[in-house]
Amino acid sequence: KSLIDIREFTDYFILNIYCGNADWPTRNQIAYRPNKKDARWQWILWDMDYCFLINDNAIYSVPSGISDDDLILRKLLQNDR
Repeated sequence: KSLIDIREFTDYFILNIYCGNADWPTRNQIAYRPNKKDARWQWILWDMDYCFLINDNAIYSVPSGISDDDLILRKLLQNDR
């Protein structure tokens, strides 16, 4: 919680999953941290042109483990809390 903005992170992933963004998360994922004390990482939506293609199982393709781009999401899905 001290490193990432959980609400921002959740909204970002929900939107990409809901839209079925086929060009994500292994590409087109950008995060930034403002240059100020106690700032947390946030995510930027961009290059969403692959959204709303026919992709019925987007939630299953996101936590793929192919790269570390979805590592935070995979670890959160494994957490029972």
